[in-house]
Amino acid sequence: MLTAYLHGLQNEGKLPQNLRFKTYCGAAPKPGNLYFAYEYEALTQNGWAYNLVNAADWVPQTPFSVQTVSDFAPVNPFLNADVIIKKQKWPKRWAIKHAYKKLTKPGNKAKKAYQKYLGDYVSKSVKKALPGFKAPTYFNSSEYVRTGNTITLLPKEEYYQQFPQDRSKTFIHHFHTAYLYLLERMY
Repeated sequence: MLTAYLHGLQNEGKLPQNLRFKTYCGAAPKPGNLYFAYEYEALTQNGWAYNLVNAADWVPQTPFSVQTVSDFAPVNPFLNADVIIKKQKWPKRWAIKHAYKKLTKPGNKAKKAYQKYLGDYVSKSVKKALPGFKAPTYFNSSEYVRTGNTITLLPKEEYYQQFPQDRSKTFIHHFHTAYLYLLERMY
C-alpha cells in the first residue's frame, strides 16, 4: 500500500518522477480489491514488487473476502440478470430467479456484516482511542485479493515437523523463523 501511495504522490507531482520503488512484502495480508491489484500491478510491472507467502500462513489469507455482483466489471451479464430473468417463461423464470437469489443473497449479506463489524464497529473503537479520528467513506466492497509478484513457499513434511499445525500457536507459520526456514530450503 505504501508503494501505491508513493506512486500516487508522484502522479500528483509531490515526488520526483525519476524515483523508482522496489517493494518486498513478506506475509502480507490482501491489500485491496481486484481493481486496486490491477492498478498496482500496472504501476509495478517492471518486476519491482514482490510478495513472499508461506502457504501455511493464515495472515496472507486475510481479510475476509466476499465477491458480489457489484464487484464485477461494469459491463457484465450479472448486472442485467433481473431483466434477462424476467424475459423467461414462467416455470423457467421462477427456477432461474430462485437459483440466482440463492447464489447472490449470501454474498451480499456477508458483505453487509463485514462492513458493519469491520468498518463501523472498528471505527467506533478507534474513535474512542483517538478522539480526533474521522472514519473515511468506505468503498462498498469486501472483495480483497493479493497483489504483486507472489513467491509462494510450499511447506513439505519436514517443515511441519519443525513447525507443527498447533492451534494454540496461531502465528507459528507467520513469524520470520518459519519463512527463513522455507527460504533456506527453496532451491
